[in-house]
Amino acid sequence: MRFFTSSIADAQRGVRGFALHVVDDEEEEVYTYVRELGTWNLDRDAASDFYFPELDDRGVVFTEVTLGETRDLRERAPVMDLDDDAMRRVSNRWRAQLGVPGQTRTSAEVGL
Repeated sequence: MRFFTSSIADAQRGVRGFALHVVDDEEEEVYTYVRELGTWNLDRDAASDFYFPELDDRGVVFTEVTLGETRDLRERAPVMDLDDDAMRRVSNRWRAQLGVPGQTRTSAEVGL
């Protein structure tokens, strides 16, 4: 498992920040940390951006971080603003993944 941050910049909505990811190169899956749930959720959009950067039209930049940095960054990971329609839809998608085999991992499962 390798850990990454990705930059988030959405000028339309005035959002700027980062997301925290774990990459499972063996399975070619990318999981994104969801602070509200304390889980790492399967993220096909992030996987597409990570494995096929030439197709990314949003300018997502991934930066590898250490295990120690990942532990610290979990506490600073952004929280979804549920008053924002787009963020609420993403949050609902994350919540729907709970209990579905292979869709979420715990921090222990990713090596933290």
